Amino acid sequence: MLKLFKNQQPVTLILLVIILLMTRLPFVFVQNFKSDNNYLNIELNPLSLSILLIMLVVFIQAVWLNYIFSNSHFLSEKTVIPALVWILVTGLNPNFMVIGFPIISATLIIIMMQIIFNYQSNIIQIQQCFQLGVLLGLLILMQPVLIFAIPFFIVLIYNMNTQGVREYLIFLLSIALTFFWAWSFVYLTDQSLHWISRFKYNFGLPYFPMNWVEGVKWIVISLYILGGFFSLFTLMSSASAKRKKNVRSLILLILSLGVSCLLTTHWDFSNIIIFIVPSSFLISIVLLIIHKIKYAELVFGIFALTTLSSIIYLLIQSY
Repeated sequence: MLKLFKNQQPVTLILLVIILLMTRLPFVFVQNFKSDNNYLNIELNPLSLSILLIMLVVFIQAVWLNYIFSNSHFLSEKTVIPALVWILVTGLNPNFMVIGFPIISATLIIIMMQIIFNYQSNIIQIQQCFQLGVLLGLLILMQPVLIFAIPFFIVLIYNMNTQGVREYLIFLLSIALTFFWAWSFVYLTDQSLHWISRFKYNFGLPYFPMNWVEGVKWIVISLYILGGFFSLFTLMSSASAKRKKNVRSLILLILSLGVSCLLTTHWDFSNIIIFIVPSSFLISIVLLIIHKIKYAELVFGIFALTTLSSIIYLLIQSY
């Protein structure tokens, strides 16, 4: 089955839509469906309307991530595997099926990845530094612990080739401006201390209570992510300058979000989607670098079985 998605053809897009419908449409008919995380949730009535809207959003995100991956030169293949991985991974948790922080933050990170991996010139422009700063500033406002990602982004900008110190200043200034705009609004609404109290509440060692089914699921996904992470160093050993630069940027992006996740407590597990977004590239690389068809199909089968069984388990729990 993996071979069907290794080529970009119209039929593969149809298959992606079918898989999305198969993994999401049953939840439309669940009356007791609930998400665990209410942070920044936008409630639509009926709930089925929200799920249908998220299906559209997830499909757009999947195609967008696939476009970024294909133009980042990580591998020479033109494939829809990243889109397939995103559709399956976002079905692992009920909070990915409603409009809330996980989906909103994922969209912001995808825009970041578009800027980081698909910039045209050999030198990062001031506008791109400003855009990255604003996007990171918005993420920090929503999840304060992401402030620890700033040093990694400074190194990331250095990796993208800078002309001087002004790019770093513009990046930091854009984050400060984002805070200034937001602070002006919350001050007028008498919520100026909300961000500080949220930072104190969320900063600490991670604690994610889960049952053994959830534990097995995320252990399997973590193994695929680790496999892809170590595969990046293999890609760098024999790669063009453009690919090496993008691989280093991907490593820095993953480390920045990963460190922020590891310094977060009192945080719903679904919000790890901020780490899953770039990690979907790592899972895609694992599925693509295996050249022996039997082994590749086996690895993909385990991944598909893990995600699909998790979706079925979630569906059963919802009834």
